[in-house]
Amino acid sequence: MAYSADDRVRALVALRDCGTYSGAERATGISRETIRGWATSGALPGARRKSPVRLTYEEKVAAVRRLCLGERAGALASEAGVSASAVSGWRATLSREGAPALMGDREVATADELAARNRELELRVAVLEAKLEILK
Repeated sequence: MAYSADDRVRALVALRDCGTYSGAERATGISRETIRGWATSGALPGARRKSPVRLTYEEKVAAVRRLCLGERAGALASEAGVSASAVSGWRATLSREGAPALMGDREVATADELAARNRELELRVAVLEAKLEILK
């Protein structure tokens, strides 16, 4: 289908305002593939997608916890600056692959760091158990 220059500008402005190709598609009725092609060609300054949001492991787990407690994925996503499918995807990834799958490259600890942390936590547990024995 041939689109006018006005359609192109309208779609790219919608992309800039919505931040997603799907949102621009809903706003204009023009396919996201077409809008993506226009946006990546640099046809309108500022029309490119928002820069990606990088959340920490703790932020992702907190969102998944709240999702499991009944909060809506869309509300959590808006708060975090991501899509609802990202929040739902974290829940699926967490249940399927475990916690390390949600960690970014900078968050994955080395074996030595984990061993040191484990020793620290074991010491804390021992101290707390001793305090509990004293209180009995």
